[in-house]
Parts: sequence; C-alpha cells; structure tokens
Amino acid sequence: MGIRESSFYAHFPSKQAFVDDLMRSTGADAPHELARSLATQALPLEAYVSLLDEGLVALWSHPNAQRLRPLLEAETARSPELRARFNDQILAMIDTVAATLAVYGNRHPRLRRTTPRVLSWSLVAPLAALRASLLAHGASAEHMAEGQAIAHAHVEAWLAAHGVSESSPHVATRAEIEC
Repeated sequence: MGIRESSFYAHFPSKQAFVDDLMRSTGADAPHELARSLATQALPLEAYVSLLDEGLVALWSHPNAQRLRPLLEAETARSPELRARFNDQILAMIDTVAATLAVYGNRHPRLRRTTPRVLSWSLVAPLAALRASLLAHGASAEHMAEGQAIAHAHVEAWLAAHGVSESSPHVATRAEIEC
C-alpha cells in the first residue's frame, strides 16, 4: 500500500478492521443488503427486477467504489479471507434473489422452467460484467448513461425471456419471502 506498518496501525487497530472498512467503503456488502431490502417489499416482479438492476448499477458506479477499486482488487488478490468474504457477499445476494424469484415463480409458470438459482445468476451475472466495465472505465456521465441503458435493456430482455410483463401483476408479500 505504500505506507509504513506503524502508520497503518495508527489508523486501523487490525488488518481485519481495515478489511471491514474497505468492504464498507467500497459498498461490497451493499448489493446483498439491496437484494434483501427489495425482497421485503411488496413489489410486482417487473418492479423488483428493475429496481434491483438500477440499484446495483448505482451502487457499483458510486465514486467510492471507483476510488477504492484498485485497493480492493489488490487486497482480494493478497488476502484469501477478504476474497472469501467478497465472494460470500456475492453468493448471499444470488441466494436472496433466488429465494425471491422462487416466490414469484409460484405465479409465473415460465419462471419454473429452471431453478431459482439459475434464474438469479442469469439476472445478476450480466450486471457483474457491467460492473467490471463501469469500474474499469470510470463513472463518467457518458459511461453511466451507457451502463444504465445496457442494464435497462438487460432487464427488458430478461423479463421478456421469462414471459413477465406489466400484465402479470403478482406481488410477492413479505410473508411469502423467507430471506
């Protein structure tokens, strides 16, 4: 990192405290929290998917994520614990989205053609690729607009592929979703 160990420990009581601060500062925990928060709201499936996509793009293109990305990448490469924690957060988000989609699948027969986990990956994985692109190129207004357009097109295509439209208004209730 380019600082002396004594300087590091003047700011952080331990390496774990640094990791916790890095995860919090970069918003690495935020996608799972967003998915959990949306899962507890009574939303039509189309609104749930759209808000999830919009929220993830906004989180991943936030200036803090931009500034701290190189540090997070370097630390995850060096630290198996941080890499595992980062991956655990992604998997927790996937599992939360899968649980939510399972509930919606009760009312949308085309969602039952595959497992909720596969549905979750098919929804979220393109967003992760978009995240990598936004973080690699910076969050200029032009890149943000392009990223939002791509995310919107992805949502439209995902919903269409699964036969979901505004005419299918099932709302998942909090009682139906166990997260």
